[in-house]
Amino acid sequence: MIADVAVLGAGPAGCVLATVLARAGRSVLLIDHPPAPADHDLYVSGPAEADLSSLDIELAGHHVDAVDLRLRPDSCRRVTGTGGRVMPVGALRATLRTAAIEAGAQPLPGVGTVTGQLDGVHRIRVDGLSVLVSVQARHLVLAVGCAPNGGREGAANSPSGGGQPTGSMVSVRVSGMPDDTDAVLLALAVPTMQQRVPVSVWLLPTGAGAGTLGVACPVPTTRPLDPAQLLAVGRATLTELDARYAGLTDAGKAQAGRLHTGFSRQRLVAANGLLIGAAAGLANPFTGETLGYAVHSARLAAAAIGTHPDDPAAARRHYVQRAAARFLGRFEIARHATRRHHLTWRVLSAAADSDQPFFAKTRRAVLLPSGVTGAVATGADLDPVDASFAMPFLLACDEVLVRTVQTTWPFLAQLATSDGTLGGQQLRPALLFLAGLTASTRVPPSRRATTAAAVELAMLGALAFLWQPGARPSGRGIDWAQTATVLSGDFLLAQASRLIAESAPEVSWAFADWLADLTHLRARGRGPEVALDVYGSLFEFPARIGTYLGGGVASTVRAMQEFGNRYGRAFLHTEDVLAVRGEPTRLDTTWAAMRSGGFTAVPAQVGGVHVSESTLRDDPGLRAAVLARARAAGRREAAAAAAAADLTDETARRLATHSLAALTSPLRHESGTSGT
Repeated sequence: MIADVAVLGAGPAGCVLATVLARAGRSVLLIDHPPAPADHDLYVSGPAEADLSSLDIELAGHHVDAVDLRLRPDSCRRVTGTGGRVMPVGALRATLRTAAIEAGAQPLPGVGTVTGQLDGVHRIRVDGLSVLVSVQARHLVLAVGCAPNGGREGAANSPSGGGQPTGSMVSVRVSGMPDDTDAVLLALAVPTMQQRVPVSVWLLPTGAGAGTLGVACPVPTTRPLDPAQLLAVGRATLTELDARYAGLTDAGKAQAGRLHTGFSRQRLVAANGLLIGAAAGLANPFTGETLGYAVHSARLAAAAIGTHPDDPAAARRHYVQRAAARFLGRFEIARHATRRHHLTWRVLSAAADSDQPFFAKTRRAVLLPSGVTGAVATGADLDPVDASFAMPFLLACDEVLVRTVQTTWPFLAQLATSDGTLGGQQLRPALLFLAGLTASTRVPPSRRATTAAAVELAMLGALAFLWQPGARPSGRGIDWAQTATVLSGDFLLAQASRLIAESAPEVSWAFADWLADLTHLRARGRGPEVALDVYGSLFEFPARIGTYLGGGVASTVRAMQEFGNRYGRAFLHTEDVLAVRGEPTRLDTTWAAMRSGGFTAVPAQVGGVHVSESTLRDDPGLRAAVLARARAAGRREAAAAAAAADLTDETARRLATHSLAALTSPLRHESGTSGT
C-alpha cells in the first residue's frame, strides 16, 4: 500500500491530523490496533473543543463553563468562561475516528513497525488481525504513547517515539458527588514531608451526582505508583477540601496508565517521523492533562506537511520549529522536576487567594488545560494582511523567551509565552516594538527579535514588582508567594538587561532609565494618575525604542512614544471597564485586586459616592456611572493614540492601529454590566 502520509496511532492526535490532511486531498493511512475499552470520562477543554469545532467536529457530553482550582483547603478559585465538556473516552475516540474516515483517511487495523527508509520513502510493516501488510509513505507521523496499565502503546510503531513514562495516573467513574457540583474541579496535593510527590486530582461532573475521579502524579518516581494508592491519595485530598467528598463511591472499574512529560526539541529532531501528542511527551507536568496539546500538536504537524507536501525534511524542520516555540516552555520543566516542581507547587498554594496579575497569570498558564491557549502558533488574531509579516517576528521572540528562561525558571517560560499574558497576540508589547521598527525600513525586523523579547521579559518582571504585595501570611515560616515574586522578578529583569546589552547596547542607558522611571512613578504612591502614568510608561518604551532602533527620525520616535503612552493609559481604562463589569480582564485580575494593588483609574468617589467592591455590586446607578466614566476616558486616550499613530509607513500604521482597536474593543459596547 502506498500513501502520502502514514499515521501510527489512531488516538486524538492521530485522528485530528488524519482529518486535516485527508480533507486537504492527501492520501492518509491511519494505522493502529483496536483500543481497549475505557470506562471513564475525559475533560475536553474549551480551547481543545474550539480547535475541534473549527474542523466541524462537534462533541456530545456534559457542558461545563468553569474550573474550580482548589490549591488549599481554605481556598477555592473559580475560573469562569473556560468552556469545554466532559464526555466518555470511548465516545471521543469514536467521534474523532469517524471524522478521519469520513474525511477520506483509510483505517488499517494492526500494529505498525517502521522497517526502514529508502529514497525518502518510509517502509512500514503492519501486522494486522490476520494479514501482514507492507506500507510505503513519504511522510511518517508517530502518534502513539504511554499505554494503559503501564505498557508502552505501540512501542514497535515508533522508534524514537513513545518515550519512557515519567508519571502515573488513574481514573474511575464515581457516584455520590455533591448535587451542586457544576464545574470541573482541579485540586493539588502539595508535597509535604509525609507525602513527597505532588499529586493533581480531577473531578469531572457528568450530572445527577455522577462523574469521573482522576488522579495523576506527573513527576518522575522511582517506580510506578500503585493505582489503588494513587486513588487513596486523591480521595483523601478531596475529603480534606470538603467533607462531602467522603461520600464518593466507585461506579466503574479503575483505569490505570502512565504519563510521559518528557517533551524536548532534541526528541523531535531525533525521531524517525513527526512526533505528536503523547508520543512527543506532551502531558502537562503539573496536572497530567494531554488532550489539548494532542489536538494542537496534530494541527501544527498537519500544517507543516501541508506546507511541504513533497519535502519531508522541510516539513520536519517546519514542525520542530513551531512545536518547540509552542511547547518547550511548558514541558521542558519535566527535566527539572526535582529542583523546581516543589517550589512552584508551594508558590501556587501560597498565592491561591491572590489576584495579583503575576500569580493569576501563573495559575492560568501552569494549571489550566492548554494554558487556555498558548504561545505563538498562528496569526489568527492578527489582521490577515499583517499576519504573514508579524508572525515570524513574534515566533522569533518566543524562541528567545523560551531559550532564556526555560533552564533556570522553566515555569516562567509558560507565563512569558502564554497568549493570555497581556490578552493575545494583538496586545503583545513586541507588536508595538515591531510597529515602531517598521516605521523605517533600514533594519530588517528579524535582527531585533532578541531586543523585543528582552522588553517583554522586563514587562513581565514589572508585573511582579509594581503591584503592591499582599498581606504576609500569619505565623512563622517562609512567605513563598513573596519569595517567588522577588526571585522571579529579579531574574526576569536581569535576563532582560543581559539581552539588551547583547542585542542593542546602544539603548542600554535608555532601558535602565525606563526601569528607574517605573520605580520612581510607583514610589509616588497610589491614585488614578499614578496608575495611568505607570501604564503609560510601560507601553511607551517598546513603541519608542523599536522606532529608534529602526532608524526613525526624531519626530517619528516622539509620535510612537506618544502612541505607546496613550495606548498604556487606554489599557488601564479598559481593564477598569472589564473588571467593573465582572468580566475577565487582560491581566486576569479583579477590580478589588486592582484597587488594593493601587492600579485602577477609577477615583475614590464618583458623584459623591464612595467607590468600593460592595457599592459597585449593590448600587446599579454608581456602577453605570463608573463604567460610563471609564469608557469615555478610554475612548479619549484611544483617539489620542490613533492620532499619534498617523505614520507615513502603511505597515507600521496598520500594526499600531489594529493593536489599538483590539485593545479597546470592550469600550465599543456596553453589555455585561452586571457588576463585580
